[in-house]
Amino acid sequence: MEICQRIETAENEMRRIIYGFGFAARSTSPWQKSCSPSRPRNVSIASSWTKRSPVVIRHLKVLRALVKKARTLDQKVDEKYAAWQKVVVKARRQKLANEFRRLDRNLQGMFPKFYYTKTRH
Repeated sequence: MEICQRIETAENEMRRIIYGFGFAARSTSPWQKSCSPSRPRNVSIASSWTKRSPVVIRHLKVLRALVKKARTLDQKVDEKYAAWQKVVVKARRQKLANEFRRLDRNLQGMFPKFYYTKTRH
């Protein structure tokens, strides 16, 4: 039991670190292309399934909305970070830093919804 808890703690810490990198949100771009309504065959699901299964279609719609929201929020995080780095006045700089951290936490909170998994090669 203790080993399981240590593994879970380590996995949570790993996610926290990876989600903190700027590239995490940008890794959703392949999802956006795959879930495009004009290119449904790019999804790694048989095209016959996408025609028959309302569950798959609903999942792709949710995924498209999630990708769009993540990309928009990522852009806001980048803009807030750039503004924070340019400001010299301490009070304004602190306010921008707090806004940046809040947006970044919101963005990182979205990543588990993508259900990223470890892949083994």
